[in-house]
Amino acid sequence: MSLVLTAIPRALSLENHIVAFAGGGPGIFRNTLSEGAVVATAPVSLTVEVGTFRGIVNSRLAYLGTAATSEAVAAPTGGSSGDLRRKDTVQYVFGEGISIKTGSESATPSAPAADTGALKLAEIHCRNGMASIKDADDASNGFIVDARTFF
Repeated sequence: MSLVLTAIPRALSLENHIVAFAGGGPGIFRNTLSEGAVVATAPVSLTVEVGTFRGIVNSRLAYLGTAATSEAVAAPTGGSSGDLRRKDTVQYVFGEGISIKTGSESATPSAPAADTGALKLAEIHCRNGMASIKDADDASNGFIVDARTFF
Protein backbone atom coordinates (compact mmCIF):
# COMPACT_ATOMS: atom_id res chain seq x y z
CA MET A 1 0.00 0.00 0.00
CA SER A 2 2.78 2.48 0.82
CA LEU A 3 4.36 1.84 -2.59
CA VAL A 4 1.15 3.02 -4.29
CA LEU A 5 0.88 6.07 -2.04
CA THR A 6 4.42 7.17 -2.89
CA ALA A 7 4.09 6.37 -6.61
CA ILE A 8 1.16 8.75 -7.18
CA PRO A 9 2.94 11.92 -5.98
CA ARG A 10 6.03 10.90 -7.96
CA ALA A 11 3.94 10.44 -11.12
CA LEU A 12 2.26 13.83 -10.62
CA SER A 13 5.63 15.44 -10.00
CA LEU A 14 6.97 13.88 -13.21
CA GLU A 15 3.95 15.21 -15.13
CA ASN A 16 4.61 18.71 -13.76
CA HIS A 17 8.28 18.50 -14.79
CA ILE A 18 7.40 17.36 -18.33
CA VAL A 19 4.84 20.15 -18.75
CA ALA A 20 7.30 22.75 -17.40
CA PHE A 21 10.08 21.47 -19.68
CA ALA A 22 7.79 21.81 -22.70
CA GLY A 23 6.82 25.35 -21.72
CA GLY A 24 3.23 24.39 -20.89
CA GLY A 25 2.37 23.49 -24.46
CA PRO A 26 0.28 23.05 -26.43
CA GLY A 27 2.08 20.56 -28.63
CA ILE A 28 2.69 16.94 -29.57
CA PHE A 29 5.57 14.74 -28.46
CA ARG A 30 7.05 13.67 -31.77
CA ASN A 31 7.60 9.93 -31.99
CA THR A 32 6.73 9.47 -35.66
CA LEU A 33 5.47 11.79 -38.38
CA SER A 34 2.00 10.29 -38.01
CA GLU A 35 1.54 11.49 -34.40
CA GLY A 36 -1.68 13.54 -34.43
CA ALA A 37 -1.74 13.70 -38.23
CA VAL A 38 -5.01 14.76 -39.83
CA VAL A 39 -5.65 12.77 -43.01
CA ALA A 40 -8.44 12.14 -45.50
CA THR A 41 -10.67 9.18 -44.74
CA ALA A 42 -10.69 6.11 -46.99
CA PRO A 43 -12.85 6.18 -49.00
CA VAL A 44 -12.69 9.98 -49.22
CA SER A 45 -15.61 11.84 -47.69
CA LEU A 46 -16.38 15.14 -45.97
CA THR A 47 -14.78 13.87 -42.73
CA VAL A 48 -11.13 13.59 -41.67
CA GLU A 49 -9.27 11.15 -39.43
CA VAL A 50 -6.92 12.21 -36.62
CA GLY A 51 -4.09 9.87 -35.65
CA THR A 52 -3.15 8.95 -32.11
CA PHE A 53 -0.77 11.18 -30.15
CA ARG A 54 0.64 12.13 -26.77
CA GLY A 55 1.20 15.77 -25.99
CA ILE A 56 0.42 18.73 -23.81
CA VAL A 57 -2.89 20.54 -24.04
CA ASN A 58 -4.08 23.20 -21.61
CA SER A 59 -0.91 22.65 -19.50
CA ARG A 60 -1.85 19.00 -18.95
CA LEU A 61 -0.59 15.76 -20.44
CA ALA A 62 -3.02 14.66 -23.15
CA TYR A 63 -3.42 11.34 -24.93
CA LEU A 64 -5.51 10.35 -27.94
CA GLY A 65 -5.17 6.57 -27.80
CA THR A 66 -7.47 5.67 -30.70
CA ALA A 67 -7.68 7.37 -34.07
CA ALA A 68 -10.76 9.58 -34.26
CA THR A 69 -12.99 10.55 -37.19
CA SER A 70 -14.41 14.08 -37.28
CA GLU A 71 -17.95 15.15 -37.91
CA ALA A 72 -18.77 15.97 -41.53
CA VAL A 73 -17.72 19.37 -42.86
CA ALA A 74 -20.33 21.29 -44.85
CA ALA A 75 -19.24 22.75 -48.18
CA PRO A 76 -19.31 26.54 -48.41
CA THR A 77 -22.03 28.02 -50.64
CA GLY A 78 -20.59 31.42 -51.65
CA GLY A 79 -18.65 32.17 -54.82
CA SER A 80 -18.36 30.01 -57.91
CA SER A 81 -17.94 26.25 -57.99
CA GLY A 82 -14.39 25.36 -56.96
CA ASP A 83 -13.64 28.72 -55.28
CA LEU A 84 -11.72 28.51 -52.00
CA ARG A 85 -14.26 30.12 -49.69
CA ARG A 86 -13.57 28.99 -46.11
CA LYS A 87 -10.85 27.58 -43.86
CA ASP A 88 -11.80 25.45 -40.84
CA THR A 89 -9.61 24.46 -37.89
CA VAL A 90 -9.24 20.86 -36.69
CA GLN A 91 -8.47 20.93 -32.98
CA TYR A 92 -8.10 18.67 -29.96
CA VAL A 93 -9.93 20.04 -26.92
CA PHE A 94 -8.67 18.64 -23.61
CA GLY A 95 -11.32 16.43 -22.00
CA GLU A 96 -13.59 16.60 -25.05
CA GLY A 97 -11.65 15.23 -28.03
CA ILE A 98 -11.52 16.24 -31.67
CA SER A 99 -13.64 19.07 -33.02
CA ILE A 100 -13.80 21.24 -36.13
CA LYS A 101 -14.09 24.98 -35.66
CA THR A 102 -15.82 26.42 -38.73
CA GLY A 103 -14.34 29.56 -40.24
CA SER A 104 -16.18 32.42 -41.95
CA GLU A 105 -16.85 32.39 -45.67
CA SER A 106 -14.87 35.03 -47.54
CA ALA A 107 -13.17 35.68 -50.88
CA THR A 108 -9.90 35.68 -48.86
CA PRO A 109 -10.60 33.27 -45.96
CA SER A 110 -8.44 32.72 -42.90
CA ALA A 111 -8.71 29.84 -40.45
CA PRO A 112 -10.03 30.57 -36.97
CA ALA A 113 -7.65 30.24 -34.03
CA ALA A 114 -8.00 27.16 -31.88
CA ASP A 115 -10.17 27.56 -28.81
CA THR A 116 -8.48 28.54 -25.54
CA GLY A 117 -6.87 25.43 -24.08
CA ALA A 118 -7.08 23.50 -27.38
CA LEU A 119 -4.38 22.16 -29.68
CA LYS A 120 -4.60 23.11 -33.38
CA LEU A 121 -3.85 20.08 -35.55
CA ALA A 122 -4.72 21.16 -39.10
CA GLU A 123 -6.67 23.48 -41.35
CA ILE A 124 -9.24 22.28 -43.86
CA HIS A 125 -9.39 24.50 -46.94
CA CYS A 126 -12.99 24.30 -48.13
CA ARG A 127 -14.18 24.96 -51.68
CA ASN A 128 -17.64 25.76 -52.99
CA GLY A 129 -19.22 22.52 -54.23
CA MET A 130 -16.58 20.22 -52.71
CA ALA A 131 -17.60 16.55 -52.61
CA SER A 132 -14.77 15.38 -50.35
CA ILE A 133 -11.71 16.38 -48.32
CA LYS A 134 -8.37 15.14 -49.64
CA ASP A 135 -4.78 15.10 -48.40
CA ALA A 136 -3.62 17.35 -51.28
CA ASP A 137 -5.16 20.16 -53.33
CA ASP A 138 -6.86 18.89 -56.52
CA ALA A 139 -8.37 22.34 -57.33
CA SER A 140 -11.98 21.19 -56.86
CA ASN A 141 -12.33 19.57 -53.39
CA GLY A 142 -11.40 20.50 -49.87
CA PHE A 143 -7.87 19.71 -48.68
CA ILE A 144 -5.87 19.42 -45.44
CA VAL A 145 -2.96 21.65 -44.38
CA ASP A 146 -0.91 20.42 -41.42
CA ALA A 147 -0.76 22.81 -38.43
CA ARG A 148 0.71 20.58 -35.69
CA THR A 149 3.23 21.90 -33.18
CA PHE A 150 5.86 19.39 -32.05
CA PHE A 151 8.17 19.29 -29.04
